Amino acid sequence: GRCEKETVRGRGGENTARGAALSQGAGYSCYRAGRARDGQPPCFRGEKTGRQPGASAPWMTTADEIPDPHQLAIRTWLNGRKVQDDNTRSMIHGVAELIEYISTFTRLSAGDVIITGSPGGVGKKRTPPLFMKPGDKIEVEIERIGHLCNVIAEAPVAQPAPAH
Repeated sequence: GRCEKETVRGRGGENTARGAALSQGAGYSCYRAGRARDGQPPCFRGEKTGRQPGASAPWMTTADEIPDPHQLAIRTWLNGRKVQDDNTRSMIHGVAELIEYISTFTRLSAGDVIITGSPGGVGKKRTPPLFMKPGDKIEVEIERIGHLCNVIAEAPVAQPAPAH
């Protein structure tokens, strides 16, 4: 699982200029990516694909409360052990840049959510790798935005269709 920031759109639009992008956001929330990578085709690898890509906080901090989304501590704990500790200033692509880019190939609508990425310390890249298992407690926190806590559950097993 990875701690990420999500940006919630306040207004729609396309071809949004970077300088106007932050003013169009409604706010920010925590997001925890948690999709299994095994079994996904190479072009779809990553936690943000599929029907159950992760967990989102049930609240949003409005954009006026976060004047600079690139100066926030972002942390993850697994079973009480801190496994990620970074700052949004480490983002490779800033929020405005992401909005500008995404709006060049799709029309963004009010209420759209943009997941902005993870801090360093992703489990697969650790030595040794660190993977979550059913029963693990994962917590993500972003300074001034919120704290999200989930317990990992076993994925439901698909039942075969009844024979006719």
